[in-house]
Amino acid sequence: MHKEAEFLQKLLPGYYMNLNQNPRTLLPKFFGLYCIQSGGKNIRMVVMNNVLPRAVRMHLKFDLKGSTYKRCASKKERQKAKPTFKDLDFMQDLQDGLMLDQDMYSALVLESFKIMDYSLLLGVHNIDQAEREQQMEGGEKDEKRPVAQKALYSTAMESIQGGAACGESIDTDDTMGGIPAVNGKGERLLLYIGIIDILQSYR
Repeated sequence: MHKEAEFLQKLLPGYYMNLNQNPRTLLPKFFGLYCIQSGGKNIRMVVMNNVLPRAVRMHLKFDLKGSTYKRCASKKERQKAKPTFKDLDFMQDLQDGLMLDQDMYSALVLESFKIMDYSLLLGVHNIDQAEREQQMEGGEKDEKRPVAQKALYSTAMESIQGGAACGESIDTDDTMGGIPAVNGKGERLLLYIGIIDILQSYR
């Protein structure tokens, strides 16, 4: 069996207990682990939640490890249409940083499972910039989103509060689960945050 699949099965009981005790966790949500055969080989895949909703444009995206050693996006990465930046880029672009108590709890849970090689994925949607872009393009905003769709994302506030699970009407101001914030320029932001790449342990 693939070592990551084996590790997931090993940590599953304790991991499931932690998710039940702490529904606001930033840890990834695993929906299923599957094995298929192709060309005589076993291929294992895991289905999990997507931290960044497809319907929301991310103006900035960061893969953060809490380290500065070689933690800068490469020239090749920066040339991409949607680059993923790293810790040193984050320190330059968002100098005020972020304070997340929930992230500390999640880090302690991962430490208890002897997991260390993980990242914090941060997506930043700039509401004011998006509105300017819409005006330039002459587009219209889609005001309605399916409630079930809103419940899929890791940082969805309506999912955290449990409203989506019981089918209640949710007034989210079309945040699609983002955490409201403001940058140094006073621009309105939506932050999408989740921990990724947790299936490697240290000995």
